[in-house]
Amino acid sequence: MKKKATATQKVSKSSTEKPSLDDEVSKAFESVTVTKFRTEQLHTNWRAHLFRLSIGVVLLTMHQYSQPVRDCIVDIKSVQPDVDIDNATAMKLIFSDGLVELINLIIAILQMLFLANSTEKKTFIAKSYCATAALVPFCLGLYFNTNRTGCMIDSNGSIVTRTSDAINQLSERQFPVSILFNLIVTGCVYFMSIGMEQVDKNLAAVELLRDQLLHTNKKKSK
Repeated sequence: MKKKATATQKVSKSSTEKPSLDDEVSKAFESVTVTKFRTEQLHTNWRAHLFRLSIGVVLLTMHQYSQPVRDCIVDIKSVQPDVDIDNATAMKLIFSDGLVELINLIIAILQMLFLANSTEKKTFIAKSYCATAALVPFCLGLYFNTNRTGCMIDSNGSIVTRTSDAINQLSERQFPVSILFNLIVTGCVYFMSIGMEQVDKNLAAVELLRDQLLHTNKKKSK
């Protein structure tokens, strides 16, 4: 009976023993590894969703660009019987009147290319993102400092500044939608990068602890 009692006590003691430090480190390493995998999956899904949105933004900016082009073409056609306008002059007029919307379209395309590269590690120094960041203030400056005058031309081929009543009849210049989307993309990618950096730091810390523990155990075994 005593032998049975001591055997039972040994079993109960072994069952209540705390896991070793090696086991705890192994569990922590597995947990951090799983967390990193799930975080990477979440970020990949978010980036793919932003990429799908960027396609819609490109289409919307193309629609915004068509507005000044359409108005300018109408103005040019309205004076063509009286004024001979060559193709090069017409292209210059269309380009100058829709410059804001053209840059808006270029920014949207660059954002789409940036989001399409899901393997990009150095996020905020990617060429497409740097080009976007450089064009955003330029586009904003043009938007707030250029007025819509259309392409009214006199007999000498010079652009005629419209009166205030005529300008009011023009369709209003819309705010560049790509700039708003750029703020969304920057915010999302920034917080995703912070999350990944934190996970990488945790994984590196656990790996260091595991290596130190392994080195200590080797010394003890000697």
